[in-house]
Amino acid sequence: MNGVLTFTFAQVKHALLQRKLVFAVYRGLQREMCPHVLGWEAGKEHALFFQVGGSSSQGLPLGGAWRCLNLSELSDVSIHDGPWRTGAGYYDNPQACVEEIDVRIP
Repeated sequence: MNGVLTFTFAQVKHALLQRKLVFAVYRGLQREMCPHVLGWEAGKEHALFFQVGGSSSQGLPLGGAWRCLNLSELSDVSIHDGPWRTGAGYYDNPQACVEEIDVRIP
């Protein structure tokens, strides 16, 4: 968007391209997530993740859950090897999380 990407954006982009897990704290809860779509929503850095572990205020189903997150709210971001997964509906339903896409899982 503005030509200057945050370090978090760069980390998530690397993880997405390499199909690696992103561990981060979001709204005080540790999350383990697989990034699928990265870009901007309303001018803010956003990503669509499939959360596979950690905690969530909404609870986390056994199979995981889709999460659309504002990257500015992530902290303690780290990238890890591990089983990268996708969830139901990714290939069947168009995502509405990221308006301007930089990169996505094909």
